Amino acid sequence: MTISASTFVHRRSRLINHRTSHGRRRGGAPHQNLQPMVMLRNFDLPETLIFYGIDTILTRTVACTGIPSSTNQDKKSNLHAAPTVRPGVIRIMEEAQSLDIPIIILTERINTQQMIEKVQQATNLNDKSKNNSKNINHNNGDGDQIPKKNIFHQLSQQNILHYRSSLEEFVVEEDSGLEEDEMQYLPDRFVGKGIGHAPCPAALYDAINSIMVEPKGFGGSAGFGVKNWEARRIPLSQHCVVFVSSASDDDGDEEGKEGSTSISRDRCLAARYCGARTMYIEDVENTCTAEDLADGIVQTLGTEEDWQIVTIDDISSPGSFWLNMMQPKDAQGGRVDTEDVIQEFMDRRIRERNSKAGGKSEEEADVFTEGQIEGGEPGEEDLARILADLDPL
Repeated sequence: MTISASTFVHRRSRLINHRTSHGRRRGGAPHQNLQPMVMLRNFDLPETLIFYGIDTILTRTVACTGIPSSTNQDKKSNLHAAPTVRPGVIRIMEEAQSLDIPIIILTERINTQQMIEKVQQATNLNDKSKNNSKNINHNNGDGDQIPKKNIFHQLSQQNILHYRSSLEEFVVEEDSGLEEDEMQYLPDRFVGKGIGHAPCPAALYDAINSIMVEPKGFGGSAGFGVKNWEARRIPLSQHCVVFVSSASDDDGDEEGKEGSTSISRDRCLAARYCGARTMYIEDVENTCTAEDLADGIVQTLGTEEDWQIVTIDDISSPGSFWLNMMQPKDAQGGRVDTEDVIQEFMDRRIRERNSKAGGKSEEEADVFTEGQIEGGEPGEEDLARILADLDPL
Protein backbone atom coordinates (compact mmCIF):
# COMPACT_ATOMS: atom_id res chain seq x y z
CA MET A 1 0.00 0.00 0.00
CA THR A 2 1.38 3.38 -0.94
CA ILE A 3 1.17 6.46 1.24
CA SER A 4 -0.38 9.36 -0.63
CA ALA A 5 0.53 12.98 -0.09
CA SER A 6 -1.39 15.00 2.46
CA THR A 7 -4.47 16.73 1.12
CA PHE A 8 -4.30 19.61 3.57
CA VAL A 9 -1.96 22.58 3.73
CA HIS A 10 0.41 22.71 6.67
CA ARG A 11 0.20 26.24 8.06
CA ARG A 12 2.60 27.42 10.69
CA SER A 13 1.99 30.40 12.95
CA ARG A 14 4.85 32.70 13.81
CA LEU A 15 6.15 32.69 17.37
CA ILE A 16 8.87 35.24 17.87
CA ASN A 17 11.76 35.42 20.33
CA HIS A 18 11.68 31.81 21.50
CA ARG A 19 14.22 29.11 20.95
CA THR A 20 13.56 26.31 18.49
CA SER A 21 12.49 22.85 19.56
CA HIS A 22 16.17 21.88 19.61
CA GLY A 23 16.62 24.16 22.61
CA ARG A 24 13.85 25.02 25.07
CA ARG A 25 10.09 24.84 24.85
CA ARG A 26 8.04 28.01 24.94
CA GLY A 27 7.78 28.70 28.64
CA GLY A 28 11.31 27.71 29.59
CA ALA A 29 11.08 24.03 30.61
CA PRO A 30 13.69 21.89 28.83
CA HIS A 31 12.83 18.61 27.13
CA GLN A 32 12.81 15.71 29.59
CA ASN A 33 13.83 12.09 28.88
CA LEU A 34 13.73 12.47 25.10
CA GLN A 35 16.04 10.35 22.95
CA PRO A 36 17.20 11.62 19.56
CA MET A 37 15.11 10.24 16.69
CA VAL A 38 16.88 7.94 14.26
CA MET A 39 15.66 7.69 10.68
CA LEU A 40 15.55 4.04 9.62
CA ARG A 41 14.10 4.75 6.18
CA ASN A 42 15.38 6.77 3.27
CA PHE A 43 14.35 10.33 2.71
CA ASP A 44 15.13 12.70 -0.12
CA LEU A 45 16.76 16.07 0.41
CA PRO A 46 15.78 18.83 -2.03
CA GLU A 47 17.97 18.89 -5.12
CA THR A 48 17.42 22.60 -5.73
CA LEU A 49 15.85 25.53 -3.85
CA ILE A 50 14.16 28.15 -6.05
CA PHE A 51 13.26 31.57 -4.69
CA TYR A 52 10.62 32.65 -7.22
CA GLY A 53 10.60 36.44 -7.26
CA ILE A 54 12.93 38.93 -5.64
CA ASP A 55 10.34 39.43 -2.86
CA THR A 56 11.05 35.95 -1.52
CA ILE A 57 14.52 37.02 -0.36
CA LEU A 58 14.13 40.78 0.08
CA THR A 59 11.58 42.92 1.87
CA ARG A 60 10.74 46.41 0.63
CA THR A 61 11.22 49.49 2.78
CA VAL A 62 10.82 53.15 2.01
CA ALA A 63 14.26 54.69 1.59
CA CYS A 64 15.50 56.78 4.56
CA THR A 65 12.36 56.13 6.67
CA GLY A 66 12.34 52.37 7.08
CA ILE A 67 8.53 52.29 6.75
CA PRO A 68 7.24 49.08 5.13
CA SER A 69 6.17 49.67 1.55
CA SER A 70 2.70 48.28 2.18
CA THR A 71 1.93 51.25 4.46
CA ASN A 72 2.83 53.73 1.75
CA GLN A 73 -0.04 55.03 -0.38
CA ASP A 74 1.86 54.49 -3.60
CA LYS A 75 3.35 50.98 -3.53
CA LYS A 76 4.61 51.29 -7.08
CA SER A 77 6.99 54.05 -6.02
CA ASN A 78 8.72 51.59 -3.69
CA LEU A 79 9.70 49.05 -6.34
CA HIS A 80 13.20 50.52 -6.32
CA ALA A 81 13.30 51.49 -2.63
CA ALA A 82 16.05 50.25 -0.32
CA PRO A 83 15.47 46.50 0.32
CA THR A 84 16.49 44.36 3.27
CA VAL A 85 17.13 40.61 3.43
CA ARG A 86 14.20 38.57 4.74
CA PRO A 87 14.66 36.90 8.15
CA GLY A 88 15.81 33.32 7.77
CA VAL A 89 16.91 33.56 4.14
CA ILE A 90 20.64 33.66 4.90
CA ARG A 91 20.26 30.89 7.48
CA ILE A 92 18.55 28.44 5.09
CA MET A 93 21.01 29.36 2.31
CA GLU A 94 23.94 28.54 4.59
CA GLU A 95 22.28 25.23 5.45
CA ALA A 96 21.88 24.49 1.73
CA GLN A 97 25.53 25.42 1.23
CA SER A 98 26.64 22.86 3.82
CA LEU A 99 24.67 20.17 1.95
CA ASP A 100 25.78 21.25 -1.56
CA ILE A 101 22.18 22.06 -2.57
CA PRO A 102 22.01 24.58 -5.45
CA ILE A 103 19.95 27.75 -5.03
CA ILE A 104 18.21 29.70 -7.80
CA ILE A 105 16.80 33.20 -7.50
CA LEU A 106 14.33 33.60 -10.35
CA THR A 107 12.65 36.84 -11.38
CA GLU A 108 10.27 37.77 -14.17
CA ARG A 109 10.39 41.57 -14.06
CA ILE A 110 14.07 42.60 -14.05
CA ASN A 111 17.26 41.23 -15.59
CA THR A 112 19.97 39.40 -13.69
CA GLN A 113 22.26 42.42 -13.38
CA GLN A 114 19.49 44.47 -11.77
CA MET A 115 18.73 41.57 -9.45
CA ILE A 116 22.37 41.28 -8.36
CA GLU A 117 22.47 45.02 -7.67
CA LYS A 118 19.36 44.82 -5.49
CA VAL A 119 20.78 41.90 -3.51
CA GLN A 120 24.10 43.69 -3.11
CA GLN A 121 22.33 46.82 -1.89
CA ALA A 122 20.38 44.81 0.67
CA THR A 123 23.43 42.97 2.00
CA ASN A 124 25.37 46.23 2.26
CA LEU A 125 22.58 47.70 4.39
CA ASN A 126 22.61 44.62 6.60
CA ASP A 127 26.39 44.81 7.02
CA LYS A 128 26.15 48.44 8.11
CA SER A 129 23.37 47.80 10.61
CA LYS A 130 24.68 47.95 14.17
CA ASN A 131 21.60 46.30 15.61
CA ASN A 132 21.83 43.07 13.58
CA SER A 133 24.16 40.77 15.48
CA LYS A 134 23.94 38.08 12.80
CA ASN A 135 26.02 40.17 10.44
CA ILE A 136 29.16 40.22 12.57
CA ASN A 137 31.71 37.60 13.56
CA HIS A 138 33.94 37.59 16.62
CA ASN A 139 37.68 37.70 16.06
CA ASN A 140 39.45 34.79 17.71
CA GLY A 141 42.26 37.05 18.84
CA ASP A 142 41.31 40.17 20.76
CA GLY A 143 37.56 39.61 20.62
CA ASP A 144 37.03 42.40 18.08
CA GLN A 145 33.98 42.17 15.87
CA ILE A 146 34.55 42.06 12.13
CA PRO A 147 31.98 42.20 9.31
CA LYS A 148 30.67 38.91 8.00
CA LYS A 149 31.38 38.09 4.36
CA ASN A 150 28.63 38.68 1.84
CA ILE A 151 26.94 35.27 1.77
CA PHE A 152 25.30 35.91 -1.61
CA HIS A 153 28.62 36.72 -3.25
CA GLN A 154 30.25 33.75 -1.54
CA LEU A 155 27.58 31.31 -2.71
CA SER A 156 27.73 32.70 -6.24
CA GLN A 157 31.52 32.24 -6.32
CA GLN A 158 31.08 28.62 -5.20
CA ASN A 159 28.58 28.02 -8.03
CA ILE A 160 25.82 27.25 -5.51
CA LEU A 161 23.74 30.41 -6.00
CA HIS A 162 22.43 31.14 -9.51
CA TYR A 163 20.62 34.27 -10.68
CA ARG A 164 18.03 33.73 -13.41
CA SER A 165 15.64 36.08 -15.21
CA SER A 166 12.86 34.88 -17.48
CA LEU A 167 13.62 37.89 -19.70
CA GLU A 168 17.03 36.48 -20.65
CA GLU A 169 18.31 33.31 -22.24
CA PHE A 170 20.38 31.36 -19.74
CA VAL A 171 24.05 30.61 -20.36
CA VAL A 172 24.77 27.07 -19.19
CA GLU A 173 28.53 26.69 -18.71
CA GLU A 174 28.28 22.95 -17.99
CA ASP A 175 27.18 22.31 -21.59
CA SER A 176 30.61 23.23 -22.94
CA GLY A 177 32.13 20.11 -21.39
CA LEU A 178 29.65 17.68 -22.94
CA GLU A 179 30.22 15.62 -26.03
CA GLU A 180 27.96 16.10 -29.04
CA ASP A 181 26.18 12.78 -28.48
CA GLU A 182 25.56 13.74 -24.83
CA MET A 183 23.89 17.01 -25.81
CA GLN A 184 20.92 15.15 -27.26
CA TYR A 185 19.90 14.03 -23.78
CA LEU A 186 19.60 17.58 -22.47
CA PRO A 187 16.11 19.11 -22.32
CA ASP A 188 15.08 22.07 -24.44
CA ARG A 189 16.17 25.32 -22.87
CA PHE A 190 14.80 28.86 -22.98
CA VAL A 191 11.43 27.56 -24.07
CA GLY A 192 9.98 30.66 -22.37
CA LYS A 193 11.46 32.95 -25.07
CA GLY A 194 11.23 35.93 -22.72
CA ILE A 195 7.48 35.57 -22.14
CA GLY A 196 7.38 32.42 -20.01
CA HIS A 197 6.14 34.13 -16.85
CA ALA A 198 3.71 32.44 -14.46
CA PRO A 199 1.23 30.83 -14.55
CA CYS A 200 3.09 29.38 -17.55
CA PRO A 201 5.76 27.07 -16.10
CA ALA A 202 8.29 27.89 -18.85
CA ALA A 203 10.40 30.33 -16.79
CA LEU A 204 10.63 27.89 -13.88
CA TYR A 205 11.29 24.99 -16.26
CA ASP A 206 14.10 26.96 -17.91
CA ALA A 207 15.67 27.87 -14.57
CA ILE A 208 15.69 24.27 -13.32
CA ASN A 209 17.12 22.99 -16.61
CA SER A 210 19.97 25.50 -16.59
CA ILE A 211 22.00 23.82 -13.83
CA MET A 212 23.49 20.39 -13.14
CA VAL A 213 23.58 18.51 -9.84
CA GLU A 214 25.40 15.51 -8.40
CA PRO A 215 22.61 13.49 -6.75
CA LYS A 216 23.20 12.13 -3.27
CA GLY A 217 23.66 8.40 -2.83
CA PHE A 218 20.62 6.26 -2.07
CA GLY A 219 20.69 3.52 0.53
CA GLY A 220 20.25 2.49 4.12
CA SER A 221 20.98 3.95 7.53
CA ALA A 222 24.48 5.19 8.41
CA GLY A 223 25.62 4.75 4.81
CA PHE A 224 24.97 1.00 4.71
CA GLY A 225 24.29 -0.19 1.17
CA VAL A 226 24.51 3.31 -0.30
CA LYS A 227 24.61 3.46 -4.08
CA ASN A 228 26.06 6.60 -5.59
CA TRP A 229 24.58 8.16 -8.69
CA GLU A 230 26.67 7.55 -11.78
CA ALA A 231 26.72 11.00 -13.36
CA ARG A 232 25.71 14.63 -13.06
CA ARG A 233 22.28 15.49 -14.38
CA ILE A 234 19.55 18.11 -14.49
CA PRO A 235 17.64 18.46 -11.16
CA LEU A 236 14.37 16.57 -11.08
CA SER A 237 11.48 18.98 -10.56
CA GLN A 238 9.82 16.64 -8.06
CA HIS A 239 12.90 17.09 -5.87
CA CYS A 240 12.82 20.90 -6.13
CA VAL A 241 11.23 23.28 -3.62
CA VAL A 242 9.90 26.65 -4.78
CA PHE A 243 9.52 29.59 -2.38
CA VAL A 244 6.82 32.15 -3.21
CA SER A 245 5.93 35.37 -1.39
CA SER A 246 2.60 37.15 -1.06
CA ALA A 247 4.51 40.45 -1.32
CA SER A 248 4.77 39.85 -5.07
CA ASP A 249 1.05 40.58 -5.35
CA ASP A 250 1.88 44.27 -4.98
CA ASP A 251 3.01 44.10 -8.62
CA GLY A 252 -0.34 43.00 -9.97
CA ASP A 253 -0.10 44.79 -13.31
CA GLU A 254 2.22 42.30 -15.03
CA GLU A 255 1.64 41.99 -18.75
CA GLY A 256 0.16 38.81 -20.12
CA LYS A 257 -1.86 37.65 -17.12
CA GLU A 258 -4.35 34.91 -17.92
CA GLY A 259 -7.15 36.02 -15.61
CA SER A 260 -5.48 35.82 -12.19
CA THR A 261 -4.95 38.98 -10.15
CA SER A 262 -2.38 37.33 -7.85
CA ILE A 263 1.19 36.83 -9.04
CA SER A 264 1.99 34.65 -6.03
CA ARG A 265 -0.89 32.33 -6.87
CA ASP A 266 0.24 32.15 -10.51
CA ARG A 267 3.74 31.19 -9.39
CA CYS A 268 2.37 28.45 -7.13
CA LEU A 269 0.40 27.13 -10.11
CA ALA A 270 3.53 27.25 -12.31
CA ALA A 271 5.41 25.21 -9.70
CA ARG A 272 2.51 22.76 -9.58
CA TYR A 273 2.60 22.41 -13.37
CA CYS A 274 6.33 21.59 -13.09
CA GLY A 275 5.75 19.04 -10.35
CA ALA A 276 7.67 20.95 -7.66
CA ARG A 277 6.69 21.51 -4.04
CA THR A 278 5.80 25.06 -2.98
CA MET A 279 6.44 26.97 0.25
CA TYR A 280 4.33 30.13 0.52
CA ILE A 281 5.64 33.03 2.63
CA GLU A 282 2.60 34.97 3.84
CA ASP A 283 3.42 38.55 4.82
CA VAL A 284 1.41 40.36 7.46
CA GLU A 285 0.23 42.94 4.92
CA ASN A 286 -0.67 40.39 2.20
CA THR A 287 -2.76 37.31 2.92
CA CYS A 288 -2.23 34.00 1.14
CA THR A 289 -4.06 33.64 -2.17
CA ALA A 290 -3.03 30.05 -2.89
CA GLU A 291 -4.14 27.88 0.02
CA ASP A 292 -5.43 25.29 -2.43
CA LEU A 293 -2.11 25.21 -4.35
CA ALA A 294 0.70 25.71 -1.81
CA ASP A 295 2.14 22.75 0.08
CA GLY A 296 3.18 24.80 3.10
CA ILE A 297 2.31 28.29 4.34
CA VAL A 298 4.55 30.17 6.79
CA GLN A 299 4.81 33.76 7.88
CA THR A 300 8.60 33.64 8.02
CA LEU A 301 11.43 31.23 7.35
CA GLY A 302 12.52 31.96 10.89
CA THR A 303 15.77 32.98 12.54
CA GLU A 304 17.60 31.07 15.24
CA GLU A 305 15.77 33.12 17.89
CA ASP A 306 12.33 31.99 16.68
CA TRP A 307 10.32 29.14 18.18
CA GLN A 308 9.68 27.57 14.78
CA ILE A 309 12.00 27.75 11.77
CA VAL A 310 11.95 26.19 8.32
CA THR A 311 14.95 23.91 7.83
CA ILE A 312 16.12 21.70 4.97
CA ASP A 313 14.80 18.67 6.84
CA ASP A 314 11.37 20.30 7.00
CA ILE A 315 11.19 20.62 3.21
CA SER A 316 12.60 17.17 2.44
CA SER A 317 10.45 14.21 1.37
CA PRO A 318 9.07 13.13 3.77
CA GLY A 319 9.29 16.27 5.90
CA SER A 320 7.21 18.55 8.07
CA PHE A 321 4.93 19.71 5.25
CA TRP A 322 4.48 16.71 2.91
CA LEU A 323 5.13 12.99 2.70
CA ASN A 324 5.82 12.13 -0.92
CA MET A 325 7.26 13.76 -3.98
CA MET A 326 5.00 15.93 -6.13
CA GLN A 327 3.85 15.10 -9.66
CA PRO A 328 2.91 17.68 -12.32
CA LYS A 329 -0.73 18.62 -11.75
CA ASP A 330 -3.17 21.38 -12.64
CA ALA A 331 -5.13 23.54 -10.19
CA GLN A 332 -7.82 20.86 -9.88
CA GLY A 333 -5.32 18.09 -9.11
CA GLY A 334 -5.40 16.42 -12.52
CA ARG A 335 -2.16 14.97 -13.92
CA VAL A 336 -0.57 17.01 -16.71
CA ASP A 337 2.53 16.93 -18.90
CA THR A 338 4.71 19.96 -18.15
CA GLU A 339 6.00 20.39 -21.70
CA ASP A 340 2.47 20.16 -23.14
CA VAL A 341 1.31 22.88 -20.75
CA ILE A 342 4.26 25.08 -21.73
CA GLN A 343 3.58 24.58 -25.44
CA GLU A 344 -0.07 25.57 -25.01
CA PHE A 345 0.82 28.74 -23.10
CA MET A 346 3.61 29.73 -25.46
CA ASP A 347 1.61 29.17 -28.65
CA ARG A 348 -1.12 31.44 -27.35
CA ARG A 349 1.25 34.13 -26.09
CA ILE A 350 3.29 34.21 -29.30
CA ARG A 351 0.12 34.58 -31.36
CA GLU A 352 -1.10 37.38 -29.10
CA ARG A 353 2.26 39.19 -29.17
CA ASN A 354 2.58 38.90 -32.94
CA SER A 355 -1.00 40.02 -33.36
CA LYS A 356 -0.42 43.13 -31.28
CA ALA A 357 2.86 43.90 -33.03
CA GLY A 358 1.55 43.48 -36.57
CA GLY A 359 -2.12 44.34 -36.21
CA LYS A 360 -3.07 40.93 -37.55
CA SER A 361 -5.56 38.40 -36.26
CA GLU A 362 -4.30 35.50 -34.13
CA GLU A 363 -4.82 33.12 -37.07
CA GLU A 364 -2.74 35.27 -39.41
CA ALA A 365 -0.07 35.89 -36.80
CA ASP A 366 0.29 32.18 -36.14
CA VAL A 367 2.45 31.70 -39.26
CA PHE A 368 5.06 34.19 -38.01
CA THR A 369 7.94 33.08 -35.88
CA GLU A 370 9.40 34.15 -32.58
CA GLY A 371 11.94 36.32 -34.37
CA GLN A 372 9.24 38.93 -34.89
CA ILE A 373 8.22 39.02 -31.23
CA GLU A 374 10.93 41.58 -30.63
CA GLY A 375 10.20 43.40 -33.90
CA GLY A 376 13.05 41.76 -35.87
CA GLU A 377 12.97 40.13 -39.31
CA PRO A 378 12.66 36.34 -39.70
CA GLY A 379 15.98 34.57 -40.05
CA GLU A 380 17.07 32.10 -42.71
CA GLU A 381 15.83 29.13 -40.71
CA ASP A 382 12.47 30.83 -40.20
CA LEU A 383 12.08 31.54 -43.93
CA ALA A 384 13.10 27.97 -44.79
CA ARG A 385 10.48 26.65 -42.41
CA ILE A 386 7.78 28.86 -43.92
CA LEU A 387 8.72 27.81 -47.47
CA ALA A 388 8.71 24.16 -46.44
CA ASP A 389 5.18 24.58 -45.18
CA LEU A 390 4.15 26.10 -48.53
CA ASP A 391 5.75 23.35 -50.67
CA PRO A 392 2.81 20.91 -50.48
CA LEU A 393 0.54 23.69 -51.75
